Amino acid sequence: MDDLKLKFKLLINKQNKLQGPWRSTPSFESESSGTDTTVITPANRESVAPTSVPEFIEGDKQLDDQDTDQDILKSIEQIYFEENDSDLARYELNKLSATLQCDEILNSLRVLKRQRGVVLNQALQLILKQQPSCQDEFERIVDIQGQLKVAVEACKMGRSQLNVAKQQFTTASLGLLANYRKRQRAINLLKLLSSIKTLQCTREQLQELLREEDFAGAITLLIECQGVASTFRHFSCVAALNVQLQDTLEMAEESLDQALAKSCLDFDSELYSKLQDAYSFLGKSQIAADQLLMHFTSAVHNVSFSTVSNFLQSNILGASKKSFPELCRHIGKENFILCLSELCKSLWSIVCCYREVSKWHMHRVPRSPSKRSDDVESSMAAQYIKQKLETGRVRIWHDVQIKVAAVISSCDPSSYKFDDFLSILDLVDRLIKIGAEFCENASSADLQGAARKQSLSYLHSYHQTRLDELCMFLENEGWEHCPVRSNFTALQLQEFRWAITLPDASKSRLGSSLSSNSSIDGFFSRHPRSSKTTPFDLKSEQSVEEDFYSSNGNFSSEDSDDDHEERMDHAREKHLLVANTTISMLRLIGRYLWMMHLLQPIALDILKRLAQLFDLYLFIVHEFFVREKPTIRDFEYTYQLQSNLMRIKENLIAKPSDTQLPTDNTEAKVHPPGISPTVDLENPEDLHGLAKCVVAVESLAFLAAQLQNLRPQIQNLLHNEQWPALDHFYSQVGVAEDLRKPIYMNVAWHAVDLRQLLSQMSKVNWEVRDVMSQHSAYVDFILRELQIFSMRLAEISKRVPIPKATKILLWQFLSHLVCNAFVDGFSSAKKCSNGGRGLMQLDFTQFASKLEKIAEVRPIPGKDFVEQYIKAYYLPESSLETWIRSHKEYTGRQLSALVNCACQNNKRVRQMLLSVIEELGY
Repeated sequence: MDDLKLKFKLLINKQNKLQGPWRSTPSFESESSGTDTTVITPANRESVAPTSVPEFIEGDKQLDDQDTDQDILKSIEQIYFEENDSDLARYELNKLSATLQCDEILNSLRVLKRQRGVVLNQALQLILKQQPSCQDEFERIVDIQGQLKVAVEACKMGRSQLNVAKQQFTTASLGLLANYRKRQRAINLLKLLSSIKTLQCTREQLQELLREEDFAGAITLLIECQGVASTFRHFSCVAALNVQLQDTLEMAEESLDQALAKSCLDFDSELYSKLQDAYSFLGKSQIAADQLLMHFTSAVHNVSFSTVSNFLQSNILGASKKSFPELCRHIGKENFILCLSELCKSLWSIVCCYREVSKWHMHRVPRSPSKRSDDVESSMAAQYIKQKLETGRVRIWHDVQIKVAAVISSCDPSSYKFDDFLSILDLVDRLIKIGAEFCENASSADLQGAARKQSLSYLHSYHQTRLDELCMFLENEGWEHCPVRSNFTALQLQEFRWAITLPDASKSRLGSSLSSNSSIDGFFSRHPRSSKTTPFDLKSEQSVEEDFYSSNGNFSSEDSDDDHEERMDHAREKHLLVANTTISMLRLIGRYLWMMHLLQPIALDILKRLAQLFDLYLFIVHEFFVREKPTIRDFEYTYQLQSNLMRIKENLIAKPSDTQLPTDNTEAKVHPPGISPTVDLENPEDLHGLAKCVVAVESLAFLAAQLQNLRPQIQNLLHNEQWPALDHFYSQVGVAEDLRKPIYMNVAWHAVDLRQLLSQMSKVNWEVRDVMSQHSAYVDFILRELQIFSMRLAEISKRVPIPKATKILLWQFLSHLVCNAFVDGFSSAKKCSNGGRGLMQLDFTQFASKLEKIAEVRPIPGKDFVEQYIKAYYLPESSLETWIRSHKEYTGRQLSALVNCACQNNKRVRQMLLSVIEELGY
């Protein structure tokens, strides 16, 4: 069977060789019609249909008339359309089954023949379709061939005519060329002579360019002349001229250096641009940067020396040979501030010029280089200059602050008034801020150190003087009500104008670090050189109009009592109680805070001195108005107030034996002043100086409140690590409120005659048998005393707007004092019957009912204190011990008297209870 397949394959291969492969259909392209060649592929075989059937395949088509050409084309396998060299015969044989059948072979052969016939038919149709286009293309080819023949004939004729022209014009052309060469030689010679003539006139032209400050043009001309001279060095006349050009170049460089030095004092961007172009042409841009920094250093020294020399005292021998610090010691005191201002102005001008030079180099647009190597060199030079200028800032600023520090250190601060010294500090403060803005991260340690040293020296002497001055004010203070407006604050005083005009206190600290870009509205933007103003212009201090006094300072009136009282209550709520010394104290506070603003490095030291001023004010007010100290437990001194008074007395108040003045190494102390003779604290008609006490206490409270309101400004003047000290300062200020109790208690103590009350109560017979229906006479006495106090208080309120809270406080103190006196009076009874206990209760009930009508407080303070004591007389003996242990508000004397009366018939119980009282520590 395998032999039979092999024979079939050989037969099929033989037929292929005779007939050729039918699967590859020839393609034709019509150039005339522009249509694409149509090739039978699996994709288009369905759309291609034969129009007629050739005769040589007609017999094959009749094999199966039921199948259309399209169906046959679809049935052709993909392998027949591939362009690889596959063995199609073997492919067909492989499709046969293993057992060969004659019918199967014939059927397969018939299908292949039918497919071949359809493909050949399609190829024939395509050939017939493209035949007209092929004919047209052949005709075009023939036409082009004729045109080419005509072109060849034209070329031959042109060459023949060119030959004739060449032979006729050769002789004339050679003559023209010879004449042209002579002309060119003459022109070149003329140029050489013109260049030599130009070289001879260069010196005068260079002088003209330098006078016009066209440095770049002058250097360019010099370089060109040197190049020309080098070219013509074989001429003897040019060799001598070359030496002159070299001398001229050195003169031009000297002029450049002088103009460069001038830029340190008066910068001109146009002139500076010409200078930089000239140095760039010379190839000395980096050298120019080094020279510029040297000129700035020299400018700082020369300007400082010349400025200070203008303000020296007369008859200074050898001033030019003295060092700058020695020279500063001879500045006249009357001209010192003006000298410092002029020096700062001059140095400000130099700093501005340096800043503008740096800005010019930062925004400079480099010239277009002619070569790549020039571009690299120019970039390196620009980078070098920027780096040099950036590092030079620190050195220039160091030179500036050294000069100013030398001037500051030469003065004697103690000889200046406060405003003059603050003017000096203000100039220094501005200069330090300018340094921080000019040179980021730069230190002004030298200038700050000089200012700190001088300020500490001035502060000590100034503070001691102010303490003595405050003592003088307090000694002469009449403690009269100073009529001010209800909206009066410390910020309305001229001494606080700095706190109002300061835009941001946290950024105004001395030595704060501000970069040139961090402050939009910095000194350089507010004072450009074109404005002709500087931050150091001395301006006359314009006093702020202080309109805080009230025109309605008189509280007397002819109105009816009801109308007057209503008007007075309204007035008390609107008016402030301020003494003249209080306003003076506020002015001192404003000056001290202004010093803190200007001297942030020693701001904490100044705050400590400010605390001493407040301590002295508080201590003196206490000493003036607390003469006797009644011992009532509910109204003892607070721990904070008592400790503060002890601290002030120890640290600030000098002993009578202390006569030595304080030095720089000792704390300031003062001798306590005496109260003014005009202040009468003994007159009972005035309630022993109640109006004076109210003004003193309330003015102190007002002063403490103003300091509390100023806390944000003060806090901004201190560093964060100094805020705990500020908290401690305000804890001391807060004790001013605690001073009300001892002072008003002292007034209440002297307002009524408690000794007379106790004397009358001691004469009462508490051993009556029957309960009395009439209260004792001492009750009417004390009620009369309180009525008199009420009338006197109302009369004083007409003159001084006593706050309602103060009145309530006075009545509370009076009630407590009288109630305590009642208990003392009851405890003076050695024996007491049931009728006597009833009389005690009757007396106090009568007193309490009448006092509620007189006093302005409800309920009566201390009422429970008396009632509990009276009720204890009715307790059984077995309950007294428990009562004594739970009522520690009574004194040992009061408790002992209670025990003696309640247990007068039981000695054992009485002794036991007295032991309990002793055990409790009374």
